[in-house]
Amino acid sequence: MTGPPGWYPDPAGTSNRFRYWDGTRWTNDTAGTPGAPPARRRAPLLMIISAVAAGLVLIIVAVVVISSGAGGALGTGGPEERPAGTPTAECPPADSAPPTAEPRVGADGRVRGGPLSYPALGRPWTGPTTENRVPFGRDLIGQWVTADRNTRNGHIWAAMVLVGELNSGDGFLGPERAATLMAECITGTLYGDDRIDSTIKISKPTKVDGHDGWLLEARLAYDIAGLKTKGETMIIVIVDAGTSTGLFYAGLPDSGPQYVAPARAALRELAVEA
Repeated sequence: MTGPPGWYPDPAGTSNRFRYWDGTRWTNDTAGTPGAPPARRRAPLLMIISAVAAGLVLIIVAVVVISSGAGGALGTGGPEERPAGTPTAECPPADSAPPTAEPRVGADGRVRGGPLSYPALGRPWTGPTTENRVPFGRDLIGQWVTADRNTRNGHIWAAMVLVGELNSGDGFLGPERAATLMAECITGTLYGDDRIDSTIKISKPTKVDGHDGWLLEARLAYDIAGLKTKGETMIIVIVDAGTSTGLFYAGLPDSGPQYVAPARAALRELAVEA
């Protein structure tokens, strides 16, 4: 895009949102109503590290504090039990539009969401369900299985695998930056009021069905009252699918080690739909 600095309809596709163009690039500032130029602020530490150390293994500790009473994160509760979190300018809410089709397993045995698909996981994983809480995400379809349960509040703590489309907009998110931002947003908006320590173990280019992408794998650690699980593995893959951007996400609590292999198998079998 070219043009003078100002507020323009959000290229990420979020309804009734505006994003600020500084004359050179899209910023992370969004608003429901255009107003004065946003105040200058320091870029998040995660972004700075990503920019100066691209391709290196990053170690990041994120302390997350959100409203009390939340019960787990993405992949850590049944679809109707998990909170939506608190979006920020950097981490907008998921697209509220309904999925393009009713979630189901195709005749070829694959689950489809956005431009990606993977072989359906069998029992005890649920059938395909929609997910509407991932920042920047839309048409998200996945499966989950209970790995633990919080004895304090009864919330389910689950393993989850999903695919969908990422609202990457007018090029302001490349695969690497998108993966890093997604990791920050997921740990920063979808957990409860407990401390979450996030350590990125892998951050590197990858190929998915012949398409360029970025793989990010992080180790999450926590100590939550009423929960036996003390950590989980988070896997994020961003795929340049040509006319759209694909997202693969897996959240795998330590209390369900048997669910790691099926999730990694789904990742290996990811396909880009024509």
